[in-house]
Amino acid sequence: MLVNSCGIRPNPSKTNNPQQLTVTLIEPSQQPVSVNCHPATVHTEVNKSQTKGVGPGYSHPPDSCSVFCYWVDEGNLLTIGISDLFSDLNLYIAKNFITNWDYNGPETIDNNIILRSDNPGTQNEEIIIKDPEGFYYAWVCGDGLMRYMSQGDTSIIETDAAQFTLYSKLIQ
Repeated sequence: MLVNSCGIRPNPSKTNNPQQLTVTLIEPSQQPVSVNCHPATVHTEVNKSQTKGVGPGYSHPPDSCSVFCYWVDEGNLLTIGISDLFSDLNLYIAKNFITNWDYNGPETIDNNIILRSDNPGTQNEEIIIKDPEGFYYAWVCGDGLMRYMSQGDTSIIETDAAQFTLYSKLIQ
């Protein structure tokens, strides 16, 4: 017999009824696709808004870019943007992950078109993609976040951090 500290017997807990349980099996095609994003990126869901950053604590030094990966089954319009800027940040989007590229360089690398939004100052950046499908990689890069200093024979690269709101919206 169970007795609690007040001397009253507690009610027994309800037993599980197997008929009340629902098990959903995930088919391989429905598995989360984040494992397919390039490992150097942050998988990000569409139709979400979240605070992110670039620079120390957000991206690997001395990078002045943070890279995010989106997966879109299909849709009519995909909007990806950044807002709430306190620094001059720019947004670049490509269908494939690109390594070792100069974000001030050409707009096509290996047949991969790079979409740009590089408004001056702290203006919002936004890119709209028509008939999106598949992976999209978004680079948020800081203009002027890196400062080069030299002291004697030593050169120092100092990088500031910058926060922003990363958002996306998919219209079916």
